[in-house]
Amino acid sequence: MLDDLAESRRGEWEGRTYAELAADDPERLAAFEAGERTFAFPGGESLEEQIARTRRALATIAAGPQPALAVAHAGTIRAAYALEGRPLPPERELPHGQLLRLG
Repeated sequence: MLDDLAESRRGEWEGRTYAELAADDPERLAAFEAGERTFAFPGGESLEEQIARTRRALATIAAGPQPALAVAHAGTIRAAYALEGRPLPPERELPHGQLLRLG
């Protein structure tokens, strides 16, 4: 297991529902949904920090035996999209069990 593939460190948002966040923090939720790279979870990490963690994890995987498979949560998948230069879809719209080819 690679710790760098862990889900986003969401700070004060941890365990809160989308509906709660939409009601309590709509501007910040909109920035998160839009994938603004300057976005940071209150009391947690920024998207840029998660992208850096994902970059390190994928470099470790790429340096190991091939072929390789990484399993991760949606936040890490979004970070991988960013590394590929792809637009970041809203996290809640990512399909579960998605195969994402990198490189």
